[in-house]
Amino acid sequence: MADNLLLNYMVNRFKIEEDKLKEEVNIKKHSPFITISRQFGCPSGEIAKLLHKKLNEHHKKWSIINKEILEQSAKELEIHPKKLNYIFNAEKRNSIDEILMAMSTKKYKSDKAIRKIIKDIVISIALAGHKIIIGRGGVSILNDFPNSLHIRLFAPLEWRLEQIEKKHTFQNRDKAISFINEMDKQRINLIKQFYPKEFGFDIFDLQYNCSRISSEEITHQIYQLLLRRELL
Repeated sequence: MADNLLLNYMVNRFKIEEDKLKEEVNIKKHSPFITISRQFGCPSGEIAKLLHKKLNEHHKKWSIINKEILEQSAKELEIHPKKLNYIFNAEKRNSIDEILMAMSTKKYKSDKAIRKIIKDIVISIALAGHKIIIGRGGVSILNDFPNSLHIRLFAPLEWRLEQIEKKHTFQNRDKAISFINEMDKQRINLIKQFYPKEFGFDIFDLQYNCSRISSEEITHQIYQLLLRRELL
């Protein structure tokens, strides 16, 4: 409830600009947050839950943020969350789509306006502190903020294919591989959409090969780094 009040206060009432938010961060130290990005098939949800449990055993209550960003963005735009999928899935809307949407609603907003609202919401959530933010372009939107830790999960294609086949049914191997590659491409494109500089994997603090390091080991290392950096 407190997080929602803060979000409404910062985004809906005052419409604080991103630059002003960053300036405020430099003036007053904010609580820590974590972002987790991943290749498709890597256990981001599992690691987030393990980390959430470990953090809440000894420290101030943390929470996991994932679909909440999509839902809050849709609420602010007064549209159904599914209509924002093209942003989060890095799909491009053509000029015909733009014209039809503008004609169909008085509340039509451009891609630029939508991205601005998404960025404001992600920043507001992060500044509330003690958040584990999964995906949603968090690493690119929040990369320059202090008191943060940015994690990337990756693994070889074959390993991820095995993990995905446990949850999804594909008609053949080629279609499964094509699906994985497309999801990876979309996730990188999403990061690039929000990142103002040339993208490179050096924007992450830590990168883990999930085929070689267990979720429990990854969780332990992240926790230890948070302690070392005095973010807890």
